[in-house]
Order: sequence, then structure tokens, then C-alpha cells
Amino acid sequence: STVNNDVVETQLTTPVEIQKPFEQDGFTWWHADTGVPHLVAIVDNLDVYNKELCRKLRLEHNANVNFAKIQDGKIYVRTYERGVEDETLACGTGMAACFLRAANLNLVDDSTFVYPKSNEELTLTKSNDTLLFKGKVKNIFTTSI
Repeated sequence: STVNNDVVETQLTTPVEIQKPFEQDGFTWWHADTGVPHLVAIVDNLDVYNKELCRKLRLEHNANVNFAKIQDGKIYVRTYERGVEDETLACGTGMAACFLRAANLNLVDDSTFVYPKSNEELTLTKSNDTLLFKGKVKNIFTTSI
């Protein structure tokens, strides 16, 4: 990883396709491991996110569940994360999986802005088998024990 002022960039693990695209519950899913397993559906509207469906898919496939919307060359993501068992504000490996799916379908460029539910602007870049993830560093809380 490199840090330049308030921006950090890191190389993610090499992604692995677990399963070719398949149809289930009205969506086309892609199953890949970008550090942890993820299901990705490209959708027209992120309001289709459904917690009960995500929970069902998470249990069946032992994977995080992501809905991605492509708009103006950018990706907007909603992620249901295993372990949390709910939607999270941001999941780096989920955004990476969504980016890879969209890039493989030629829906976005090899370097693209990705926005999770937190609405942070993050950048994912693909170069051959290398994935780079870049975003601003910010302190969200401080605590002591």
C-alpha cells in the first residue's frame, strides 16, 4: 500500500471466479472471490435491494451479496455482508467484485469511480490481473480502552 497525503492505494488479491453467471430469484448473479466470496447482480435500480433475499442467498452460497448500478460510467453498490448479516456502508472486496463484473461486461472503463452506500468516492483500477483500490483516509472515530 502507498499513502500520499490523505489518499491510500492498495493492491487487492487476485480475483477468482467461483461460478459462471447464473439465474436465481429473478437476477443474474456472478460469483467471485476478491478476498472473500461475493455474489454480484448488475441492476437498473438499487431499490431492488432486499434484505431477506440477501440473507437467503448469503446462506445458500456462503457469500456477501452485492447489487450494482452502473450510471454515467460510475458504479453504485449496496452490499449485504456475511458476519454483519446486514447491509454495510462500504465493503472494499464487494466493490471490487462489482467493478470486475462491470469491467468484464465492458460497462465501465478499467479505472472507475465506485460509490458504496456511505457515498464515499473510491477508485478501482484493473491492469491485467492486478486490482488497485484507492480512496481518502479519514478518521471516523477515536476510542480508548
